[in-house]
Amino acid sequence: VAVPFFTLYVFNANFQIVEAALAPAAADALNWGPFETSTVMGSSSFFIFGSVVVVNRLSKRGARDIYLLLFGLLFSAIGYSIVWFSWRRGVKIWQFVVPILATTASFPFLGSTNRSLFSAAVDASPYLSRYSGMMQALISMSSSVAGFTAPSIVTAFFLRDPSYIDMTTDGRELSAWTLLSPGLTMIAFFLVIWAGEPLSLRPESFAQIEMEESIRDNDATKNEQYRDLKTEKTSLLSSIDENHMSFVKYKPSRSGRCTIIRVERSSKLSPSMVCSFRAESAQCCMGVLAPDDVEYEEESL
Repeated sequence: VAVPFFTLYVFNANFQIVEAALAPAAADALNWGPFETSTVMGSSSFFIFGSVVVVNRLSKRGARDIYLLLFGLLFSAIGYSIVWFSWRRGVKIWQFVVPILATTASFPFLGSTNRSLFSAAVDASPYLSRYSGMMQALISMSSSVAGFTAPSIVTAFFLRDPSYIDMTTDGRELSAWTLLSPGLTMIAFFLVIWAGEPLSLRPESFAQIEMEESIRDNDATKNEQYRDLKTEKTSLLSSIDENHMSFVKYKPSRSGRCTIIRVERSSKLSPSMVCSFRAESAQCCMGVLAPDDVEYEEESL
């Protein structure tokens, strides 16, 4: 349960690199103003929407949430590494913009899948399932914590001052501290692998649940049939050989089996002898349940 908290914090904290550092870095490297910066941020929404569509279709085709999350983390780590490498003075516009679009396109792979795994883990816990609402509120707060703590860290440690960039030879707008972002993302990547998928989302669990539901449905159908046949009478002796016939009496035992308590042999029995009992008891004698009511009747023609 703790892994989704860390993953969501890292995901939202990384986004602050783009939000907090884009405007000053682009102004120094490309002489951009508010219009150009807003245009890039607005364009990224189309990539986010496209990723949402992709994630939705993959989920409908059976893609597991944990694999989508791992892909998003790996793609995000690569994207932020490229941001650190490509945000420099004198680069072309596409070298500055493409890494932004790549990182924002990974957001749908991280947000919904992480919350889905978190919800499944909470529901699977006998202690936390009673507080599912509070747990959802706590994970939302972790996202908010990243929103107001990360910008100060980005401006203090990640973003370089233009006067300092003048003294360097690489011309990078971001310091080496920026690599902490892909580093934390890879830590989250391996933590997700270590934590694994909640049992309720694993394929073998789905198969077991379907099997249990099928067994319950079959039992319910049989019980319904037994109720319908509860008062029916069934004749077991439709024809009798008068010369070779044995009369066997059964007694139900506690173990659910029929025990022979008396055998009477007769050279000649009336063909009118009929052994009748409830159809439900017939099913019981065949191993379904212990017989509970057996009646023997002799009728004369």
